Amino acid sequence: MINDDIPLAQFAVAFEGASWTDPDSIALMVMQAMLGSWSKNAGGGKHMGNKVLIGFENPLNSSELAQRVGINGIAESMMAFNTNYKDTGLFGVYAVAKPDCLDDLAYAIMHETTKLAYRVSEADVIRARNQLKSSLMLHMDGTSPVAEDIGRQVQSLHMLEGSFNSSGCIHWCPILTATYIRSENPIC
Repeated sequence: MINDDIPLAQFAVAFEGASWTDPDSIALMVMQAMLGSWSKNAGGGKHMGNKVLIGFENPLNSSELAQRVGINGIAESMMAFNTNYKDTGLFGVYAVAKPDCLDDLAYAIMHETTKLAYRVSEADVIRARNQLKSSLMLHMDGTSPVAEDIGRQVQSLHMLEGSFNSSGCIHWCPILTATYIRSENPIC
């Protein structure tokens, strides 16, 4: 749906993902962390991850997609998502952008998503896995989140610890990308 009166477009690229009980659900969570998130309103702003300005490689542990979106200013915000249901799931990237940036944004999202099939560094996997572990741990800070997620999140943490060591992670990204991210299967 196109509405020229609305200054920002909400944009998503989604693929059928894994169900909650599927062993691939944890790997997709790591891939979600690899794609990351970014917001124009966050502290790093446009220069988050800019190696020239800051002088360090990936200084804020931002994903390559977040760096590309931030440096090029092609979105107001973006975030990867992985939602698991009983029988299926959704994996993808959601973004908010000005209408004239949608082509560049769509290209960046698809480029970085499909790149998971052929170019994944061990350092990126370790960063994403550690971010996921931290996120799961911090989400349980308080009585309500603990009660809400006591079964689901704790089970994920145990599966994450037992399933993915840093030496083996690099091999499942291309397999899962080929399985879940196929050009004939996007849900837009």
